[in-house]
Amino acid sequence: VDRVDRAGLLDAMYQRRTYAASDEIILKVTAAGHMPGEEFSAPAAAPPLIEAAVAAPDQLLRIDVVRDGKYIYTTRPEGKSATIRFRDADVKPGKTYYYVRVFQRDSENPDGDPEIAWSSPFYVTYR
Repeated sequence: VDRVDRAGLLDAMYQRRTYAASDEIILKVTAAGHMPGEEFSAPAAAPPLIEAAVAAPDQLLRIDVVRDGKYIYTTRPEGKSATIRFRDADVKPGKTYYYVRVFQRDSENPDGDPEIAWSSPFYVTYR
């Protein structure tokens, strides 16, 4: 948010600059300096660098970058925090979207389903 008040929070939600999490996972993601929820253009020859920083209360299991509903990058970090830098090497002119998804071990049920966090998508028009 630009301002920590009601108007600032509502503006961030309207701009889709949000992420969701089923635990206290902190997820900060940008794409070439753009915030989640933003729509922007980029040359197909120079796709945006997607950067993510994750801090979680338990062991991170996996971090994924998803393009148009398909996993295109996965890493399995060790520990409770991680950063990634990813640039899509297979882009085509037209519209696409990306988002980042994080899986964390559930400390209350380690053998059960993981806790999850995911960012709002970035909407990119490649030209």
